[in-house]
Amino acid sequence: MSELDDIWKKLSFEKLEATQITPPVQWPLHSKHPVRKLLHAFGIGLRMSAVFVLIWIYFLVVFEQIEVKIFMGLMIVGYLFFFFLNYKVFREIRRETDFSGNLLVILKTIYQKATRTLAFQRKAALFIYPVAGSAGFILGFAWDKDPERVFHDTSLLATMIIVSIVLTPIAYYVAQWVDQKAFGKYCDQLKVIIDDMEQSEEKISVGQKY
Repeated sequence: MSELDDIWKKLSFEKLEATQITPPVQWPLHSKHPVRKLLHAFGIGLRMSAVFVLIWIYFLVVFEQIEVKIFMGLMIVGYLFFFFLNYKVFREIRRETDFSGNLLVILKTIYQKATRTLAFQRKAALFIYPVAGSAGFILGFAWDKDPERVFHDTSLLATMIIVSIVLTPIAYYVAQWVDQKAFGKYCDQLKVIIDDMEQSEEKISVGQKY
């Protein structure tokens, strides 16, 4: 067994059932390995996006007012976008976890795909939060069958805009906190493994020269 395989076993947060990594990896139930946890987190994100899409579709069907339908339509498009983005990364990470190639390269690929996608989503969500705030405001008046009132009353329209502006940074920082809890700590753990493997690989290269 190579020294890199030994490093993998020592740095993993729990041992795999097999004594040697052979594709495809059979993750132990409740595995705490960061790659396994990332897959689990993306899977939860997919299910949550699907639930929200169904909620927006429900409101789109139930309410007849055109204002509600427009905002619900925008929310559906936004959440579908995030759903397919997460699904693409989820599928790519699953494909990488057959570990049939260079282990270090595979782990770096998984890390880069996960962190880049999460960073892009945080930026893209900045366009969704104001819409979500306005949608919630409109829904409140839709229950009284009078969402048009918001657009005919200058003070209500101004209030909706202010509420959406104020909620955007709050939602952004809350989302950052949630991302760190759901994804960030596993990305950090994976980065530690990658850094240690790179250092060990450098030592091996230097040792082979002498």
